[in-house]
Amino acid sequence: QIDKELGSCSTIITHYFMDDELTIPQDCATALTVGLSRDTDLLTRKVTDKDIEAFHYLHKYSDTQTANSLLRNNIQLSDFGFFNKSIKDLKTVDNIAWCYYEDGCDTNLMGILGDFILSAQEIEFSILFAKNSNAISISIRNENPLWSAADIIRNITDKIGAGGGHNEMAGGVIFSWKDFDLKLITQRVQQLLNVK
Repeated sequence: QIDKELGSCSTIITHYFMDDELTIPQDCATALTVGLSRDTDLLTRKVTDKDIEAFHYLHKYSDTQTANSLLRNNIQLSDFGFFNKSIKDLKTVDNIAWCYYEDGCDTNLMGILGDFILSAQEIEFSILFAKNSNAISISIRNENPLWSAADIIRNITDKIGAGGGHNEMAGGVIFSWKDFDLKLITQRVQQLLNVK
């Protein structure tokens, strides 16, 4: 049975190795270290005792230099334009921020951009939208313990898309860009979070 409270899928896989006392290859340990670190934002988001145990175990077997390099070097120069757009076009109401990338954005980069926006002291909730092909990708980051990113993504994609996650982060998709109305969705998010 999978523990939904765990911070990373990498923790689940690591515990298979730990529980069955299997020898873990260095490449595998390194990849799992990166995955666990990313999912928990370097053990600062949705981290459990099992995540910590997995990280400790992986640290003994992984190539730390490679893992650190991958964690530090997670964007390319070509991504800087997205950071520029995030700063220039960011909209905020109270402690909520959102941005729409009408020309598309890689979904992994959207997560990085969401964390970047959330690093502002005034922002507790970021929601990013990108038109990718004919669909709208959505990425949410949240640090307010009274809110749930997963509840928000399920609400705004209900009947027109799909999504999931947990309190701190969530992702999803609206299947057709024709069902996407930025103003209506951001107003609904404000209502759901009780922010005027």
